Amino acid sequence: MRPLALDDFAGIAFRYATNRHYYLFALTGGTQARLAVRQPIDKTLRVAEWRELASAPFTYDTKSYYKVVLWDRERVWIYTQDGPAPRGRLYAPVRNPHYNDSNYRAHVSWPRWVDAPAR
Repeated sequence: MRPLALDDFAGIAFRYATNRHYYLFALTGGTQARLAVRQPIDKTLRVAEWRELASAPFTYDTKSYYKVVLWDRERVWIYTQDGPAPRGRLYAPVRNPHYNDSNYRAHVSWPRWVDAPAR
């Protein structure tokens, strides 16, 4: 991803339900990365209503390309959850092992169910 300007946001829309309800990962203002969800009902006419899910400081410029990678050492994240964590058993897929890792192999996740942590 390469942002073309610093005065607004550059990002990726995903889990697109309608033009009024989707998730957005964006770089904003040259200093921040954020994850937000567009609310389906606007409070003011033609003013988008957003709910911030997460943000972090991230300095970027318009001359560089940035790679967006969504995984951690244990799992491949295939969706986002914007509500409270469910009780009972959770689906938590496991990443395949890192030995003999390569850029040219398929990355898959193995199914696994775990007990939800107590609140």
